[in-house]
Amino acid sequence: LFFSLSIAINAQVTGHVENFDNGAITGFVAADPTIYNLSNDAGALKVVYSRTSGSDQWGNFNYTPAQTINMTNNPVMVFKMKSTVSTTFSFKNVNDNSPSLIGTAIPGDNSWHIYVVKLTSTTNQVLKQSYMYFDGGTTSPKSGTIWFDEIRFGDSAVASVPIDWNDFDKSINFAEKLMENSSEGTQEGEF
Repeated sequence: LFFSLSIAINAQVTGHVENFDNGAITGFVAADPTIYNLSNDAGALKVVYSRTSGSDQWGNFNYTPAQTINMTNNPVMVFKMKSTVSTTFSFKNVNDNSPSLIGTAIPGDNSWHIYVVKLTSTTNQVLKQSYMYFDGGTTSPKSGTIWFDEIRFGDSAVASVPIDWNDFDKSINFAEKLMENSSEGTQEGEF
């Protein structure tokens, strides 16, 4: 009995989805609540962001999953976000090392966007906790509201990457036209 319990305690999952549909923000904590006020707003994680010149430049909010997420087979995370303020969203997945910070620009257009992040460093591929920042490393005053509708990790992220079939069809049409108007050979413009 003890052996089976220890296996369950150390178990890891290879994929996970946080979609906030249950009204909770389980696992999310504002390490610096003067910068980040977290709540659930209609099935999304709402972050009221207020950075002042006196704010800690590395003040963060963090996420601790119920189980460690091992993303080494599919090192991908997908974030569905919208924001009222242009900001840089950065995160680092912490396990037992000092991982690199990964960041992306978020427009302040109050529209939903999907961000697919490929985790290239093996230090970010096993997630015990993730530290998240808006404009981390700065003390420039900025404020706004950012929502996370969904965050997908590892195996759960790979299946969720949306395909825009209109863009796919356009690509096929362009390729067909290129082939129709191509010449075989060794001169410039020929293949």
